[in-house]
Amino acid sequence: MNEGRELQRRDRILAAAEKLFHHYGQKKTTMADIAREVGVGVGSVYLDFPSKEALLQELASQRTAVILRAMQAAADRASSPAGRLEGMLVARVEALLDEATRGVHACDLISCSPKETAACGTHMFGAEIRALVSAELDRAELGSRDRPATLDAIELAFGVLSPPWLFKFPRDHALALARTLSALVVRGLR
Repeated sequence: MNEGRELQRRDRILAAAEKLFHHYGQKKTTMADIAREVGVGVGSVYLDFPSKEALLQELASQRTAVILRAMQAAADRASSPAGRLEGMLVARVEALLDEATRGVHACDLISCSPKETAACGTHMFGAEIRALVSAELDRAELGSRDRPATLDAIELAFGVLSPPWLFKFPRDHALALARTLSALVVRGLR
């Protein structure tokens, strides 16, 4: 019973933090704000998350999981290896655009600049998305033998279709660019 209450509290903390981060941003939201939103003492928040950064990392991981599921679903719908990779790259952009509709600061939780959440690692795709794309390249036997260089090139190509630059384009235009760019990338990998 106690474990269930702790899990429920953790989920409430995550939901409140996400709501506040989306509305006010990471910098303006404090652990005390989150505790107040949940209706618990600030010490209770620290029982589940030792720091605001740990909370941000958990939320970033959740957002990444949503993007990964969208990419995998797109790959599963495709009929060819090249179509799988193209679909995955477009689905990533579409998932990012969907995330942007959740609040003014929603994409801060998935931003991959070095000063943002540690969940992204050293690459703009983040380790999980990079691994998924790498596995698809292997499956389709696309790209050079130098897999890290191939992944770096794909990430560079899609850099403009990543936060924050992605949101400078209207949604339809961004998706059209993603489709065109993914087709060019896949043709180049062949």
